[in-house]
Amino acid sequence: MQAMILDRSHVLSTEERDMLQRRLQFALSRFSAELRSVEAVVLDHDGPRGGVDKQLRLKARLRSGATLTVVKRDRSVIAAASHAASRLAGLVTRTLHRRHERTRPKPTPSSP
Repeated sequence: MQAMILDRSHVLSTEERDMLQRRLQFALSRFSAELRSVEAVVLDHDGPRGGVDKQLRLKARLRSGATLTVVKRDRSVIAAASHAASRLAGLVTRTLHRRHERTRPKPTPSSP
């Protein structure tokens, strides 16, 4: 799995960038065979004024060609990362489960 972190507003410190990388790795490592790439984009909407304005957008590209996106806003990038990574892991799980259900043959009813 390849993870790319883009800090559009230049708000991430080195420690926060490392923590974000570890959080993504922890939440998504079990899907590494199914994930082509993960992109994390960090934005600060209000600048230094504070508030719930840090936005994290996670975009996962699956090997099947599907693209999954999760957006989370919070006071800190790390809090947003924790919630967004968990939501993305759940979304990947559901997507893979649905794909598996569609490809599995339907059972035929037995005759009495």
